[in-house]
Amino acid sequence: MTGGCALAESCGFTRRSRPSRWTLSLDAVTILRNANPMEWLLIAVLGVVATAGQMTMTLAIRSAPLSVLTPFGYAQLAFAAVLGWLLFRHSPDLWTTAGMLLIAFAGAATVVINARESAAARRTGGAGSPLP
Repeated sequence: MTGGCALAESCGFTRRSRPSRWTLSLDAVTILRNANPMEWLLIAVLGVVATAGQMTMTLAIRSAPLSVLTPFGYAQLAFAAVLGWLLFRHSPDLWTTAGMLLIAFAGAATVVINARESAAARRTGGAGSPLP
């Protein structure tokens, strides 16, 4: 429901704003009341896709360690930036870009460290990490 309200707000925001002046309105309830069938369809599709994505991630957690899956969750930051640029021509500022790069580097480092630990555990016959 939150995603649907966000979509409704986005539809109203882009419909009312002029390219030279972007203001945020907080009347999602009014927008939902006045939504046409196509907008309701988009809200429903958003709900289905978001639910399927969450269920897929939950199933993935059952079959792989969380340390391997977490970086994929961070990838949504990059996808959000790309979609923001494609749909709204909004480029991330320097701090946003630096934060995304830092998160991407940390995620990649986590995968590399986890792979090394797994390889070391296989070589030693499955002995765990020396850390408590």
